[in-house]
Amino acid sequence: MNKIAKFFIAVLILSVTSAPVSARDLVVGYSVLSASAAQLWVAHEAGIFEKHGLKVNPIFVQGGTRTTQALLAGDLDVAYVAPPAVISAVANGARLVFITGVYRTLPYMIYGATGISGPAQLRGKRVGISVFGDLSDFGTRYGLRAIGLDPEKDVSIVQMGGQPIRMAALQSGSVGATILNPPYTFTARKLGLPLLIDLIGKVEFASTSHAIRRSDLERRRDEMQRFVDAVVEGNRYFLARKRESVRTMLRYLRTSDSASIEESYDIYTKRMLTEAPIPSPSAFRAAIEYVARDVPSAAKLRPEDLYDSSLVESAVSRIGR
Repeated sequence: MNKIAKFFIAVLILSVTSAPVSARDLVVGYSVLSASAAQLWVAHEAGIFEKHGLKVNPIFVQGGTRTTQALLAGDLDVAYVAPPAVISAVANGARLVFITGVYRTLPYMIYGATGISGPAQLRGKRVGISVFGDLSDFGTRYGLRAIGLDPEKDVSIVQMGGQPIRMAALQSGSVGATILNPPYTFTARKLGLPLLIDLIGKVEFASTSHAIRRSDLERRRDEMQRFVDAVVEGNRYFLARKRESVRTMLRYLRTSDSASIEESYDIYTKRMLTEAPIPSPSAFRAAIEYVARDVPSAAKLRPEDLYDSSLVESAVSRIGR
């Protein structure tokens, strides 16, 4: 059994029973400390969830698999997470469902360490990812193939944790390359590290979106509708209010590097954020195909088995895009 399949087994042994939660108090877990979580932070700080009658508590949970496990265990009400771990859980019987489709492309660039000027220099080197099976793993393997390398034979892919750890490993040369998303891409460029491939917009793939338990879609539908209403309104606010959004991102990412955060904001708003966060069937199909390589039962899933677009369609029709 390979590493990815082993990593997902943990999902199956967790309870899918929800813990008692106040109807007005939602715990929302986000899986990465990067600009991809910015709309959640900005909507929270701007009071948009409160406007819709919700008290939202955003918390960071490292990695998509751990975030999915926390959702299954009832520790989270909403997981703002990339689909692979959720798809694996659903393929093995978990009743989870995405209620938005915020991102439809990979948010990554792959940077090399000093002295790695191209694919030839990367052969035999270590390449850092977050954890096996998450979106950084998929993006790394996709990107390596795109530059002519076999991720199974030409390099050694190692799981290292979050971007600050991977960035430090890249600077020290303990890895030959790693996958990054904004604002860490700005830091890598400023340090003069070589960009091996920019994956943003290169492939359609369901990326970070909101997942919940199906039981909550049924028994807490009004509450979840208000949550999605706030997400749609929050996305509009994020797109329209650069200054306020950048200020919030600086605080949550604990940095004073406003130039990197402004660049991150521009990348996400101009190259990544969809006009309306409605799930894309083709983007989810690509995610299914990726997961099915290591979790065969996922091959039986259809995109519509993974998402319910009714809440976001309702929100868009009433609030606008």
